[in-house]
Amino acid sequence: MPIVYLCENNGWVVYTPRSGTYAGPSGDYTQLVESYGIPARIVDGQDVFAVAEAVAEGLEHARSGQGPYFVEAKTFRYHSHSEGQPDLSYFEPREVEGLERNPLEIARTRLIDEGLLSEERIEAMEKDVAAEIADIDRFARDAPEIAPTVENLQAAMYAN
Repeated sequence: MPIVYLCENNGWVVYTPRSGTYAGPSGDYTQLVESYGIPARIVDGQDVFAVAEAVAEGLEHARSGQGPYFVEAKTFRYHSHSEGQPDLSYFEPREVEGLERNPLEIARTRLIDEGLLSEERIEAMEKDVAAEIADIDRFARDAPEIAPTVENLQAAMYAN
Protein backbone atom coordinates (compact mmCIF):
# COMPACT_ATOMS: atom_id res chain seq x y z
CA MET A 1 0.00 0.00 0.00
CA PRO A 2 1.26 3.52 -0.73
CA ILE A 3 1.34 4.69 2.89
CA VAL A 4 3.78 6.95 4.72
CA TYR A 5 3.89 6.22 8.44
CA LEU A 6 5.14 8.97 10.74
CA CYS A 7 6.10 7.79 14.22
CA GLU A 8 6.68 10.41 16.92
CA ASN A 9 9.15 8.64 19.19
CA ASN A 10 9.52 10.54 22.45
CA GLY A 11 11.49 7.70 24.02
CA TRP A 12 8.86 6.74 26.59
CA VAL A 13 6.07 4.23 27.05
CA VAL A 14 3.98 5.82 29.83
CA TYR A 15 6.52 5.70 32.76
CA THR A 16 9.00 3.33 31.16
CA PRO A 17 11.87 4.45 28.96
CA ARG A 18 11.74 2.93 25.47
CA SER A 19 14.97 1.06 26.21
CA GLY A 20 13.09 -0.91 28.90
CA THR A 21 10.38 -2.13 26.53
CA TYR A 22 12.30 -3.06 23.40
CA ALA A 23 14.96 -5.73 23.01
CA GLY A 24 16.60 -4.23 19.93
CA PRO A 25 20.10 -2.82 20.47
CA SER A 26 19.23 0.69 19.30
CA GLY A 27 15.69 1.01 20.62
CA ASP A 28 14.66 2.48 17.29
CA TYR A 29 11.36 1.51 15.72
CA THR A 30 12.98 1.67 12.28
CA GLN A 31 14.88 -1.52 13.06
CA LEU A 32 11.62 -3.38 13.64
CA VAL A 33 9.93 -1.87 10.57
CA GLU A 34 12.87 -2.65 8.28
CA SER A 35 12.68 -6.31 9.34
CA TYR A 36 9.37 -6.37 7.42
CA GLY A 37 11.04 -5.01 4.29
CA ILE A 38 9.69 -1.47 4.72
CA PRO A 39 12.22 1.31 4.13
CA ALA A 40 12.62 3.51 7.17
CA ARG A 41 14.39 6.70 8.16
CA ILE A 42 15.14 8.34 11.50
CA VAL A 43 15.02 12.13 11.74
CA ASP A 44 15.36 14.81 14.39
CA GLY A 45 11.74 15.31 15.36
CA GLN A 46 12.58 18.74 16.78
CA ASP A 47 13.52 19.96 13.29
CA VAL A 48 10.35 20.57 11.25
CA PHE A 49 12.41 20.88 8.06
CA ALA A 50 14.04 17.47 8.57
CA VAL A 51 10.64 15.90 9.24
CA ALA A 52 9.13 17.54 6.13
CA GLU A 53 12.06 16.36 3.99
CA ALA A 54 11.76 12.77 5.26
CA VAL A 55 7.98 12.71 4.72
CA ALA A 56 8.46 14.12 1.19
CA GLU A 57 10.97 11.34 0.52
CA GLY A 58 8.43 8.83 1.81
CA LEU A 59 5.68 10.30 -0.37
CA GLU A 60 7.88 10.03 -3.46
CA HIS A 61 8.63 6.41 -2.57
CA ALA A 62 4.96 5.52 -1.97
CA ARG A 63 3.63 7.40 -5.00
CA SER A 64 6.12 5.69 -7.29
CA GLY A 65 4.51 2.34 -6.49
CA GLN A 66 7.28 1.06 -4.21
CA GLY A 67 5.00 0.51 -1.23
CA PRO A 68 5.01 1.91 2.31
CA TYR A 69 7.65 4.07 3.97
CA PHE A 70 8.29 4.73 7.65
CA VAL A 71 9.64 7.91 9.25
CA GLU A 72 10.67 7.88 12.92
CA ALA A 73 10.87 11.39 14.35
CA LYS A 74 12.93 11.36 17.54
CA THR A 75 11.48 14.01 19.82
CA PHE A 76 10.89 14.80 23.50
CA ARG A 77 7.93 14.42 25.77
CA TYR A 78 7.00 17.85 27.12
CA HIS A 79 4.22 16.67 29.44
CA SER A 80 3.18 13.55 31.29
CA HIS A 81 1.54 10.74 29.35
CA SER A 82 -1.89 11.63 30.72
CA GLU A 83 -3.59 14.07 33.05
CA GLY A 84 -3.56 11.60 35.94
CA GLN A 85 0.21 11.23 35.95
CA PRO A 86 2.70 13.31 37.88
CA ASP A 87 5.06 15.75 36.25
CA LEU A 88 8.23 14.67 34.44
CA SER A 89 10.19 14.15 37.68
CA TYR A 90 10.93 10.55 36.64
CA PHE A 91 13.07 11.80 33.73
CA GLU A 92 16.83 11.63 33.93
CA PRO A 93 18.46 15.11 34.04
CA ARG A 94 19.99 14.60 30.55
CA GLU A 95 16.51 13.98 29.14
CA VAL A 96 15.11 17.19 30.59
CA GLU A 97 17.99 19.13 29.04
CA GLY A 98 16.75 18.01 25.62
CA LEU A 99 13.45 19.76 26.24
CA GLU A 100 15.21 23.06 25.57
CA ARG A 101 15.40 22.20 21.86
CA ASN A 102 12.19 23.99 20.92
CA PRO A 103 11.08 23.11 17.36
CA LEU A 104 9.63 26.60 16.85
CA GLU A 105 12.91 28.25 17.82
CA ILE A 106 14.91 25.85 15.63
CA ALA A 107 12.66 26.70 12.65
CA ARG A 108 12.78 30.42 13.41
CA THR A 109 16.58 30.41 13.49
CA ARG A 110 16.83 28.50 10.23
CA LEU A 111 14.32 30.74 8.44
CA ILE A 112 16.27 33.82 9.48
CA ASP A 113 19.73 32.32 8.85
CA GLU A 114 18.73 31.23 5.35
CA GLY A 115 17.20 34.62 4.58
CA LEU A 116 13.72 33.18 4.03
CA LEU A 117 12.09 35.45 6.64
CA SER A 118 13.26 38.43 8.63
CA GLU A 119 12.98 38.75 12.39
CA GLU A 120 10.48 41.56 11.84
CA ARG A 121 8.30 39.44 9.55
CA ILE A 122 8.27 36.56 12.03
CA GLU A 123 7.34 38.91 14.88
CA ALA A 124 4.50 40.36 12.78
CA MET A 125 3.26 36.83 11.99
CA GLU A 126 3.38 35.92 15.69
CA LYS A 127 1.32 39.01 16.55
CA ASP A 128 -1.24 38.12 13.85
CA VAL A 129 -1.51 34.56 15.18
CA ALA A 130 -1.83 35.76 18.79
CA ALA A 131 -4.61 38.16 17.75
CA GLU A 132 -6.41 35.41 15.83
CA ILE A 133 -6.19 33.07 18.82
CA ALA A 134 -7.49 35.81 21.11
CA ASP A 135 -10.44 36.41 18.73
CA ILE A 136 -11.26 32.70 18.65
CA ASP A 137 -11.01 32.48 22.44
CA ARG A 138 -13.25 35.51 22.87
CA PHE A 139 -15.80 34.11 20.38
CA ALA A 140 -15.91 30.78 22.24
CA ARG A 141 -16.23 32.38 25.67
CA ASP A 142 -18.96 34.79 24.49
CA ALA A 143 -20.99 32.12 22.68
CA PRO A 144 -24.27 31.23 24.35
CA GLU A 145 -24.35 27.91 26.14
CA ILE A 146 -26.29 25.32 24.18
CA ALA A 147 -28.05 22.37 25.79
CA PRO A 148 -26.42 19.08 24.73
CA THR A 149 -29.40 17.60 22.89
CA VAL A 150 -29.40 15.48 19.75
CA GLU A 151 -31.22 18.22 17.86
CA ASN A 152 -28.67 20.87 18.86
CA LEU A 153 -25.77 18.57 18.02
CA GLN A 154 -27.20 17.83 14.57
CA ALA A 155 -27.91 21.52 13.94
CA ALA A 156 -24.30 22.40 14.85
CA MET A 157 -22.85 19.57 12.75
CA TYR A 158 -24.76 20.48 9.62
CA ALA A 159 -24.67 24.29 9.95
CA ASN A 160 -23.25 26.26 7.07
